[in-house]
Parts: sequence; structure tokens; C-alpha cells
Amino acid sequence: MKNILFVLFVLILAFSSKPQHAVNWQNHTDMKQINSIYALNGGVWAASNGGGFYYNHSLDSFQKLTKTDGLYSTSLTAICEDQYGQIWFGSSNGSINIFNPATNSVQTVLDIYNSDRVNKQVNELRASGDTIFVSTEFGLSLMNAKSFTFYDTYYKFGNLSSNIRVVSSFKKNLIYAATEFGIAIQKEGASNLSAPESWSIYNTSNGLPSNLIRKVNIFNDTLIAATDKGLSMFNGNTWQTFIPSLSGVGIVDILVSNDSLFISHGSAISVYYQGLTAPYFISPFEIKK
Repeated sequence: MKNILFVLFVLILAFSSKPQHAVNWQNHTDMKQINSIYALNGGVWAASNGGGFYYNHSLDSFQKLTKTDGLYSTSLTAICEDQYGQIWFGSSNGSINIFNPATNSVQTVLDIYNSDRVNKQVNELRASGDTIFVSTEFGLSLMNAKSFTFYDTYYKFGNLSSNIRVVSSFKKNLIYAATEFGIAIQKEGASNLSAPESWSIYNTSNGLPSNLIRKVNIFNDTLIAATDKGLSMFNGNTWQTFIPSLSGVGIVDILVSNDSLFISHGSAISVYYQGLTAPYFISPFEIKK
């Protein structure tokens, strides 16, 4: 989410039981465009156009990461934490930086940066066990979180064009990829995922309100898709409207927290809980992806 500082405070409020503190941003003006965030128990990591930083809620303090600290690029676009406690940053130029808080060191992976791709941006990073899912402008790559090596990249999903933009991805038994042309889902039993026929494609012809998918996630054992025209849920064969009151609304992002689903749209964040939707936070700024 870009250009919104309040997202930090929303997530801190959601993940921490302590009261919030006022934050002095005067020394962080170069980091005010936040592109991705990752909440921990004690605070929030953020990837911004000026580098990375960690806001420690209990200490009301910041830790900044810039080129001086070892980052190859400060135009950061994605962030996640692996099972070893390392913080991964993706960037607009394709470089991937891994920060180890235990050693206060940064390692850089330049495979995408050094490739002959025209558009190399990392759109999202997600960890699943020892695997980091790297959603990029040209497909979906899988990395080993321990060795920092790539072990697979998928460029073609079903009947979609090759090298399409993957906005988001995750794995829960199967791999799910959100694209600008629909949702690609790994077929049951498929092992050679480089083969296009290993993927099922879902779009407006299957009930989705739009082909522009911004996020997919599992909520209460149901697959949910966030699109620029509302939310949909998957019944195993087709897609149906989820939360009719948000039909036609551009959904920016969704976050699952136990039995609650947080939904960002327009200038608001709503929460869906036990069949009811209520406003959670309203900002004077528009939330943009």
C-alpha cells in the first residue's frame, strides 16, 4: 500500500495490546512512501521508496536500513519474514536483500537484477516453510530461504500469456497466484508446475467480478479473492460474491487475522467478523496499491 503512514498504526493496533504512541516522522521524510509492511509482535517492518525500517512499538524507536547498511537498492517494493527470523526485501530493480537481525547484516541476491528482463520488479514476497514465493512482473519464482538460491520459476499459467505480471501468491496445500488476467491455481497432483497444463485458470467466465486480482487468501477455510470490483469466494467450481455490500468496490488488500478479515478499500479499512462488516479505520487519504 502506497502513500499511507496510517497503515503502520492500524497493524500495530491489530497485533499489539499496548496503547499507541505518537511517532515523529521528521527524520524519516525519505521513507514516507510505504510500499509493503510486515507486522511482528513488537512492531512493524516497512519497505519504502527510501529503504527499509523497523518501528519498535514498545520502545517507540526506529531502525533504518539504507545502502549504508548494505541494501543494494532502497526502492523497496515487498517484504516478508522467513522461518529463521530474517527479513526479506524485494525491490523495483529486481534485487533481493535479506537482513539478519541476529548478525545485523544484509545479503543480496541479484539473479533477477542481472537477468535480461525488461521489467524486473518484485511485487510481493511470502514465506512458506523453507520456500520464499517471489511474485514478479514476469511470473512466479521460488527461492530457498536457507541457501538464498532460486529453484524454480513459472512463466506460463494455463492458457494465459507467458511472462504475465503476478501480483500476489501463496501456498496452502496448492499454490495460488493472483494476476491481472485472473487467478492461477495449481491442479491437484500436478508436480511439473513449469508445464502450463499444471494450472487451472479462473476469470470472469467463472464468476469473478474482474480479471484484475489483487490478493488471494484463505479465510475460514474458504478461498477469497480481492479484485478491483469487490470480493469473491470459491465454492470449488465457480466464484460467488463475498460481502455483497462491497460489490463493485476496488479492494486494495485483505488481511486474515484469526476469525476476522481486514479489507482495505478507498480511504477505509473494514473488518468482517461472524457475518458482519463494520468500519475499522477511515483515513483522510486514499489507499492505493
